[in-house]
Amino acid sequence: MDNPTHEFYNSKAAEVAKRYESVGGGLFELFPVLFRAGQSVLDIGAGSGRDMDRLHALGIDVWGLEPSDELRAEAVRYHPELKDRLVAGALPSDLGALAGRTFDAVVLSAVIMHIPDADIFDSADSIRKLIRQGGKLVVSTSTQRDDVDPATGRDASGRLYRLRTAGEIQLLFERLGFRMEDRFVSEDVLGRPGMKWTTLVFAYEG
Repeated sequence: MDNPTHEFYNSKAAEVAKRYESVGGGLFELFPVLFRAGQSVLDIGAGSGRDMDRLHALGIDVWGLEPSDELRAEAVRYHPELKDRLVAGALPSDLGALAGRTFDAVVLSAVIMHIPDADIFDSADSIRKLIRQGGKLVVSTSTQRDDVDPATGRDASGRLYRLRTAGEIQLLFERLGFRMEDRFVSEDVLGRPGMKWTTLVFAYEG
C-alpha cells in the first residue's frame, strides 16, 4: 500500500469500519465451504475485523495483518476478542510478529488492488512463504470500477487502484507454485454501481 492510500485509511478509519461492518454476505459466505474448525488462517489487510470475526466464529485459529493503526483500533472496538490476534504490518516485507510463521490459508480481500506494480511480485512471494504446502489462498479484488481515473489509477480520495484482471492474478500466483481451484465474479456488496469483484481460490502445491 502506498502512502496516499495508507493515509486515507488512517484518516477515514471510523467511517470505513462502520461501512464494512454494516454489510453482510460477500466473501465470508464462502468461509464455511473453504475452511474448517481448527485450521489457521491469516487475513492480510484485516480492516475492521469483520472477516476475522466470522472466521473466529467458525472455530478458525485466525490472525490478522493490518497496516493502519486506526483501523486496527476500530477492529478491536467492534471485535474485542481479536485484540491479541491483530498484528501491525504490510506487504511485501513488513510482517511484524508474523514473520516466519506459516498458515493453512491466507485471505487477501480488497488488498491486491492497492499494491503498486513495483511491489506486486515481492508481495506474492511473501504470501507464498506464509502458506503451508497444500494450503489455500483466497484473493478477492475489484476488477471493474468506474470511480478510478485511468490516467492516475486513483480515485477521488487519492487511493491507488491497480485493476488487475483475473488472468493477471492467476498467472502471478501460478508462477509461484499455486494452482487455481475456483473463480467467482460478484456485484459490489455495498451496492455501488459500476463495480465488479472477482474472487480466486488457489491451492499451494510448491
